[in-house]
Amino acid sequence: MAEKKANWLVKFLTQSFVAGLTIVIPLYLTIYIVELIITSFDKLVEILPPGWVPDEMMFPGVGVVLACLASIFAGIFVRNYIGKHFVQGLHALMESIPVVAGIYRIIRQVSEAVLSESGQSFKRVVLVEWPRRDCWMIAFVTGEPLGRLKRSLSTASNSDDRYISIFLPTTPNPTSGFYFMVKESDTIDLDISVEQAFKNIVSAGSLPIEALSHVPLQKL
Repeated sequence: MAEKKANWLVKFLTQSFVAGLTIVIPLYLTIYIVELIITSFDKLVEILPPGWVPDEMMFPGVGVVLACLASIFAGIFVRNYIGKHFVQGLHALMESIPVVAGIYRIIRQVSEAVLSESGQSFKRVVLVEWPRRDCWMIAFVTGEPLGRLKRSLSTASNSDDRYISIFLPTTPNPTSGFYFMVKESDTIDLDISVEQAFKNIVSAGSLPIEALSHVPLQKL
């Protein structure tokens, strides 16, 4: 009887410990990441010339407030004619730098897909067979190869099949992934939005596509 009670107590404590971890770990990591973000933005204030930010305004989180204000003014600027041309020049500059170009392009496309109203950087959602036969993953069509790249693919495949460029994100962090050029005939179109696809990836498929329409991305 004593041994049975001891086993029950050990099982009860183990289950309670695991249940507690499911609460403590997300809470701790959330607080840690938020604190890290706030601290990182506050450090950016230190690079401003002395006197730009009065001492009475130097409170924890002032960097986040200034970053939000800077984002608003930047958004206003890029929505006019001069600003649009400036952004185009900035994109061209960043995408001409080796190594940096790949990182910048992916982050830019993911940001536009998640934050923009239209999400046109990722044109549509498809299924692609990867990494082996009968194993399918969600991917985003980013465009199609042009110029020399298109001609090289046609020569290599010895056919006129249309190729498309796709971004294959990873779970649960869709900001990293793989860039492929595949035959359009080797993909399957999905009748879902880019936002729904992102939510499905972040949730690791734990929620059905139909249920994701009403779930904010931040809740996953």
